Amino acid sequence: MPILGLVGGLSWHASALYYQRINKEAELRYGAGATVETVLFTLRFADVLAAAQAGDWDEVNGRILAAANHCVDAGADLIMITAFTGHSAAQMVETALSVPLVHAGDALADQVSAGHKVGLLGTRFMLDAGIIKGRLRDRGLSVLQAGPKAANDLDDVILGDLTHGSISTKSHQSLDGAIDDVIGQGADRVLLACTELPLLMADRPADPRLIDGVAAHVETALDRLERLQ
Repeated sequence: MPILGLVGGLSWHASALYYQRINKEAELRYGAGATVETVLFTLRFADVLAAAQAGDWDEVNGRILAAANHCVDAGADLIMITAFTGHSAAQMVETALSVPLVHAGDALADQVSAGHKVGLLGTRFMLDAGIIKGRLRDRGLSVLQAGPKAANDLDDVILGDLTHGSISTKSHQSLDGAIDDVIGQGADRVLLACTELPLLMADRPADPRLIDGVAAHVETALDRLERLQ
């Protein structure tokens, strides 16, 4: 099987979730022990976050591109950025690399038919940058975002708790508030477009309205790897 390159560390908890999901899905598809050959380059999250908070997106995107190039140099045939906010660098990576990028926005769009109204949840950085939103709209989806209070509460939980591996009652309440907000606006599907948000789903009942962005991204990546064989 071709080699999958992962740009990680944004945060490492999310990267660990990606690695686990990739190999669990591979074993479901191909049998026990059929793990994916993988190259992982882990960025120092504190440095990337500091640059983002300072508004220095050239620095953020440059670090992500450099990490993707390291993966290619190590033999990767396909690249994933294991962070939705990190897709701020997606266009740069797609243009600069000699191998394809699996874009998380495309993976999410594949889960919903054109014409649906979707609620998009994630960090304020991701929402304000519009990268994921733009890919969804290009596929004919109407995109709704939570109002300022619900969006800020969720952002605080993602960056203050989930990126540190901490899950609390407040975390669940903030997610529930954001979900209720976009559904109240008319969303018929809610996209969890943040690699930390699925960490909250393990001990919650299944909700058919919610689409796990990490699961969608992983499924698309394995489909792409199969086509590269």
